[in-house]
Amino acid sequence: MKRLSLITLAALLTVAGLYARTIENVTIDGRDRTYAIYEPTTYNNEVVFLLHGLGETYDDYDATAMQNFANKNKCTVVMPQALSEQDATLLELLDMIKTFQPEMGDLKQALEKSAWGANVYITIDDLCTALGISKTYLELFVKQYPQFKHFLDEDRIQINKDVNDRNFINNLIIFNRDNAKTKIHIVGCSLGGALAYDLGFNTPENITKIASLSGFVSKGVEVPSSYKLPTLIIHSKTDQIIPFDGGLYNRPIGALALDIANKQGNRVPKVTILNEDQDADKQIIMYDWESDPHDRFYIVSKADHSLVEDMAALGYNIYDVVGDFLFDQHVAANEATADSQSLDIYPNPVESMANVNMEGNYSIINMAGVTVSTGYTEGVIDMSSISAGRYILVLTSSNEVYRRIIIKK
Repeated sequence: MKRLSLITLAALLTVAGLYARTIENVTIDGRDRTYAIYEPTTYNNEVVFLLHGLGETYDDYDATAMQNFANKNKCTVVMPQALSEQDATLLELLDMIKTFQPEMGDLKQALEKSAWGANVYITIDDLCTALGISKTYLELFVKQYPQFKHFLDEDRIQINKDVNDRNFINNLIIFNRDNAKTKIHIVGCSLGGALAYDLGFNTPENITKIASLSGFVSKGVEVPSSYKLPTLIIHSKTDQIIPFDGGLYNRPIGALALDIANKQGNRVPKVTILNEDQDADKQIIMYDWESDPHDRFYIVSKADHSLVEDMAALGYNIYDVVGDFLFDQHVAANEATADSQSLDIYPNPVESMANVNMEGNYSIINMAGVTVSTGYTEGVIDMSSISAGRYILVLTSSNEVYRRIIIKK
């Protein structure tokens, strides 16, 4: 695959450190496409493709967190950019519908910014049910507005159906393979998660592992019986964008996870509540199918669609959780090994100096998963140079790991 241009961005100095990103352009299927790359300081010859959600760009992701992920896991991070919705009649239809379904205006705005062609669709019957109209009424409407007839003929409304994003990503995969990257992992967020599944279901030979964060599969899409890729799923039961129990676009997330596991061999998972000391609405339940292929399913009891901040508040850095799964490495800071309620912090919130009732090595991590301070404490931690906000204090004492939320005024 020929690179058409290269723009090297200047390294940006932030409170978390130095990062450098490159933006590259390529023409595939007659369309100009763009993707960002984060290179690690040391390589393990593996690549992680991060696919953004609906209406997002690679600029919407924390650049320092992406560079930290690349460095920590010694992998190249590639962030392809989706195109806007190419079917103008779909945008026009949403514009008409929003007069009595205002949320359709939000969907239109997102589609105008970016949307993957990921075999995501709404059937006409589901659309009629959602709008509270009969199919006969819709057919009469289409007679007045024939530009929408193709939706009735296809019996569905599909997002960016004429954009071959599967081919776009596979071209990038093949290019990286040709450049001695031996393993390719796909991580998809929301609609990017739908594209991750689409790639895994249809071209699994190009991929080593898949992770889907708040992702989904359309209701009518089946998991192929030949699907054997290790798969990580993280989803919140309170996700308002992609409902956990299924919605207009998606089949239920729990049923999808079990379907994948059953297609992999009908195994029995190990079930663990990762933070039993928390109230039920703050717990994270992990289903772990430990045998090959290794599948893992995290059910977050209460979090928003983006997951990052809410999981961090519960003591889990989502980047570490993904890295742990993709690279088969245990990240010690992922989970406490002792009762974290035993770690006392006072005062909390803290203005400058925080007192703790233990001594040991500590890290202070912000809600984006970036470590902002490390050191050893004998009972006092200096936070005077740290910006106001919520952080996670991870303290290792006598080979036990403790984790608590700490607030800086």
